[in-house]
Amino acid sequence: MRIEAGQVAVVTGGTSGIGLALATVLARRGVNVMIADVREDAIPTAVDLLSRHPGRVVGVHADVGVDADVDALADETIERFGRVDLVCNNAGVVCEMAPMWEQRPETWRWLIDVKLMGVVHGVRTFAPLFIAQGSGHFLN
Repeated sequence: MRIEAGQVAVVTGGTSGIGLALATVLARRGVNVMIADVREDAIPTAVDLLSRHPGRVVGVHADVGVDADVDALADETIERFGRVDLVCNNAGVVCEMAPMWEQRPETWRWLIDVKLMGVVHGVRTFAPLFIAQGSGHFLN
């Protein structure tokens, strides 16, 4: 994939770590970036940090483990930017430090909802948009 100014990228887990680094590199290159994160309080800080670069940046709250949130993320991205060229299904979580057999079932469900189903929701939601516009890429 060629990364070019004016393209549109969605980055989940975009307020910290790898997601913020991806969003920074993209915005520096003039890509318009929609960052999504479950930590709503971190979104304004990340958007402010990224806004010093050429690409336009918007941030929204989304829990990738909830399919309706990912659908709303796609709708908001299309409304703001008119298209999507790259979806970085990056959101991830880390569980408490304990042997895996001691992890609570709720922790396993949370890990599966974010790390697996978050990617499933992202692909299910954005692939039809890529197909309709004739292009698009995933970074999972």
